[in-house]
Amino acid sequence: MIQHGLFTRLQIQASELEVQCIATDSNNAKWIGTTNGGMAKLEDSVSGGVKWTIYNTGNSAMPTNSLRKLAIDNRAEMDRLNSYGLICFVDTGARGSGQYWSTSNSGIPADQIWALTIDSSGAKWFGTKAGITKLKV
Repeated sequence: MIQHGLFTRLQIQASELEVQCIATDSNNAKWIGTTNGGMAKLEDSVSGGVKWTIYNTGNSAMPTNSLRKLAIDNRAEMDRLNSYGLICFVDTGARGSGQYWSTSNSGIPADQIWALTIDSSGAKWFGTKAGITKLKV
């Protein structure tokens, strides 16, 4: 950690990764999506420091290391967008589990997804270059 006045800079596993998005889950863990480094989970540790868990194509069920947006629903599922479609990720420990939707395996109108939100009923809404789409799972 690097302290500079009111700001504290954290490094992800001693790497300088380009951060694209951040979301906070119900346990106050921060989930960080990066351009090429996958996804990082930042938790406060019992010792007062921080604990990092990195998920990427080499150590998890993720099909890509590039993430644009994150949203977390009330079932603790994480939806992530990348340039290849929509990924639903569940933090089940070491590798996590997930499902991946793209134009090749679903009714998503475009793989380039630019916006994401989850409404109170759990429906996932996302914006693509082809318009808005709703996914109810």
